[in-house]
Amino acid sequence: MKKPVKLSVIIVSGVIAAVAVAVLVLSLVNVNPIARLPENYTVDVYAPSSAERMASNDDTRAVIKDAIDDSSYSVMHALLEYRYDYSYNYKTEKNEDGDTERVKIYAKDIASYMASTADSYMLEFCYASPVTVKVDGEELSFNRVRFLVSDMSGEIEKVEMLFYDSARISSDPADEYYYVTPVQVWMATSKLYSALETLGQSL
Repeated sequence: MKKPVKLSVIIVSGVIAAVAVAVLVLSLVNVNPIARLPENYTVDVYAPSSAERMASNDDTRAVIKDAIDDSSYSVMHALLEYRYDYSYNYKTEKNEDGDTERVKIYAKDIASYMASTADSYMLEFCYASPVTVKVDGEELSFNRVRFLVSDMSGEIEKVEMLFYDSARISSDPADEYYYVTPVQVWMATSKLYSALETLGQSL
């Protein structure tokens, strides 16, 4: 005669199974913040510590697109690193009164605000006409977006993106009252960095 299975064993087994299923599901669900950008863009790549764009052709553009599409991370990976927010958020700072306010980058400083560094590439996404994304629940219009790509050693790190309207800073004179606020988002760019590094060595 078989011994009856204790209720506690059934409950523990059920909990373990539920946790295993949850881990599996979260490991299969991927997040790719770059893929949230509107489609139909071209990408300019600036090599480390360079103000010159890297040469591009159909082959290099295909490599970059594939690398961007592969710049995702699992929700499980994010949770293990305590990254719970995957949305675009405006960068803020404390003012002299101790209040939180959005950082402002004015027209005259936008072009020089973000550039490649000794250990990072800069990507600039270009659109033929203005497009929009949602940041903190608001619609943000732009036709250019810049961000730096570095080797994160497989980790997820906060990346700053600069969305702006190129016409507002290229006019003569530039619109001195025009400003943008940098946007922050968690990214995993190690694979993208590796692809860009390989591409740079082949050019």
